[in-house]
Amino acid sequence: MAVEATTASSSTTSIYENPKSKLGTDEFLQLFLTELKYQDPTEPMDNEKILTQTSQLSTLESNEELQDSLNLLANGLQSSSQFSIISAIGKTANTGQDSVQIEGGNSVNFSMLFKDQIDTGTIKIIDSNNNTVKTMDLSTHQNSKGSLDFSWDATNNDGVIVDDGSYKIVASYLNTNGKSNTSTLGEQEIQSVKFDNGKAYLKLGSEYISSDEVKEIF
Repeated sequence: MAVEATTASSSTTSIYENPKSKLGTDEFLQLFLTELKYQDPTEPMDNEKILTQTSQLSTLESNEELQDSLNLLANGLQSSSQFSIISAIGKTANTGQDSVQIEGGNSVNFSMLFKDQIDTGTIKIIDSNNNTVKTMDLSTHQNSKGSLDFSWDATNNDGVIVDDGSYKIVASYLNTNGKSNTSTLGEQEIQSVKFDNGKAYLKLGSEYISSDEVKEIF
């Protein structure tokens, strides 16, 4: 943006450069003073025009102050959001991913969260038709709690490799006090939080996932 002002008695030209093409308070004031400096002395700027331009300068200053306030508010909201995520450590996150995918008969590894100590129970693997194709005994994990790791060899209860597809995993168990509980794949305790380029990642089980992938925290 360039503004030229020339006097009636001289060919001298004053040029003010604004490389960002942004008219801020300082740029507006310099243009105003330049206009006063090079005005025709025989026809000076009238009072009404001066008042109009000073009013515009005041409005511009107010707009810049408002923008600064909005920026401060945005930064405050971001800090508040980060604090809220950090305060979720120790709570349970649900990613909504309650199934595993079987391809080519390959085995799969998965983790499940058990909030109470296990006494007895089973893990059921259910196909898309809601049929239980595999039952895994939890007796080997008696008195265990927290995030536990499991492996499924992709076979059904008869030892036959299942078809490719999605299989839901649900655990039902009694804790050491005889209380009935359930656990669903996709639920894990939030162990820690890290930030990378302003984005939050939650540690669930043995891996970090983006907070965008979490459907619910409770």
